Amino acid sequence: MPLPKWSLPQPGTPASRLAAGTLVALVAAVLLVPLLGLRADLVEDIERAERQLEHQQRLLERRPALEQQRDALKAAGSPDFLQGATPALAGADLQSKMTDLATARGARVQSTQVMEEREDDNGFRRIAVQVRVAADPRALRDLLHAVENGRPRLLVDGLAVRSLAFGTDQMDVTFTVIGFLESAS
Repeated sequence: MPLPKWSLPQPGTPASRLAAGTLVALVAAVLLVPLLGLRADLVEDIERAERQLEHQQRLLERRPALEQQRDALKAAGSPDFLQGATPALAGADLQSKMTDLATARGARVQSTQVMEEREDDNGFRRIAVQVRVAADPRALRDLLHAVENGRPRLLVDGLAVRSLAFGTDQMDVTFTVIGFLESAS
């Protein structure tokens, strides 16, 4: 069976108009559908940016009140921060506080050492004291609880516990206590 011979319709005939209309519709669909999708994405991006702008404007309106509140807290001196005119004084105060806390909970202080002070990106100075105590489990528990739940806010880091002698509940404990000193600015 021979294949039918295809030929282009003659211009001006209904078949040629149908072919031209189909071609125009196909090109329009190929071009317009992605453009309509792009438009929807752009509208969504604009709406998201407007919501962000409104949120930023609300935050900006609250700024004076927040700055006033911050200044009042700084003037009052926050109990969450270490006290001391300098990092050295704050470190010495933290050393003394750790000795008092340990002794009051039945631990024997072996040594305390102020570590190097560091400043973070927010203007707070990190003051650390390495502490070494001999304690039984109850005294250690009470000491760590007092450190992490008292004021100023302190963190315990690098806790190392080792038994002092076989058959006793005494332990050699080394840890670092970290507190923060507000910057002078």
